[in-house]
Amino acid sequence: MDRDFESKKHRYSANLYLEILDGELKPQYDQLDLGYKFIQDNASIYCIYKVRDWFINNGIIQLEDWPPYSLDLNLIKHIWWHLKTRVVEIFLEVTKDKSESEDARQRLESCLQAAWDILDQGLFNNIGASIGRRIAAYIAAKGWHTKY
Repeated sequence: MDRDFESKKHRYSANLYLEILDGELKPQYDQLDLGYKFIQDNASIYCIYKVRDWFINNGIIQLEDWPPYSLDLNLIKHIWWHLKTRVVEIFLEVTKDKSESEDARQRLESCLQAAWDILDQGLFNNIGASIGRRIAAYIAAKGWHTKY
């Protein structure tokens, strides 16, 4: 997700998130069978009214009662680990650049995109298939840490 240079501190904004939901989520969700629920954490840009309204207006059901700090259930953290590993393997010199220049940020962003594009689909399938086991372990641990 690109940063919103019109927002405070040039961070991510709900407006950019809504653009991604329209362009990426909605077309994918429309192809799914009924009954799928969307899961997201409680980041502030996800919880504001216009984002909640977007989900309602588009008929996308969100999983309610999602724990606010549920790292064991956050599948993307495992994808990030693989992405970081791949970037370091392929673009080591870029990862060593600790400057905070715009050029360095853009180089790193390009490397992240290139590494993302070559992640194996099986990785996503396997991690997605583990959600049932993760939820069961999380419930058994009464919300405490699990092996995931």
